[in-house]
Amino acid sequence: MHLLGVLQVTLLDVVLAWFKSTKVLLDSAGVTATHTQGDSSSPKPSCSLNLRHANREADLVLWTSGEAELGIMGADGAVIQEHVEILSVETLGVVLERMVRAVL
Repeated sequence: MHLLGVLQVTLLDVVLAWFKSTKVLLDSAGVTATHTQGDSSSPKPSCSLNLRHANREADLVLWTSGEAELGIMGADGAVIQEHVEILSVETLGVVLERMVRAVL
């Protein structure tokens, strides 16, 4: 969790803000984007983000702990799955950019 003034912002909040702020741009590029917020009362709250364009897809599941699972399917159908530690907004930005590049 990051403290900005008195407001607590989690990485999950940042993903949701990114999704809401880029949805129109992604749509205009032909990318189907979905965001799902997990149960906030769970011991390990999470969210998932899926980006899809043509036969390419990128999935991210992120927990408040910073643990994440990233899956990318290329145009050839090859799938790359990685466990990623996202402990900063900067690292999250790198992962989100990677996802967008993978589907365009």
